[in-house]
Amino acid sequence: MNAARYMEIFTPFRKSLRKVRPHYAQQGSGIFVHDNARPHTVNGIKEFLAKQGVVQIEHPPFSLDLNPPDFFLFPPLKLALVRKRFDDISDIQRKCDKDFELHLKKKVFL
Repeated sequence: MNAARYMEIFTPFRKSLRKVRPHYAQQGSGIFVHDNARPHTVNGIKEFLAKQGVVQIEHPPFSLDLNPPDFFLFPPLKLALVRKRFDDISDIQRKCDKDFELHLKKKVFL
């Protein structure tokens, strides 16, 4: 992937995301996490994302042990599910979706 392809993919992705998560339409309502791989940092990508109103959090390229969701998203979701009984998988999915939305609104993770 190169910078041009990255920008080409990002614009429709952001439009789709706004349809699914309308609160992202407000500038600064979310944080975009990506690593420092070359396509994410070359030829004005940071400037492009800033113009799009995207707040960025960077971490080292290909660093699996620094995955932000592992620290800020999954532990609270696990706590919300611990010692709970569910009727079926869709019940678990509803609970996870509800808690995930709560964390998004609090900007705990994203």
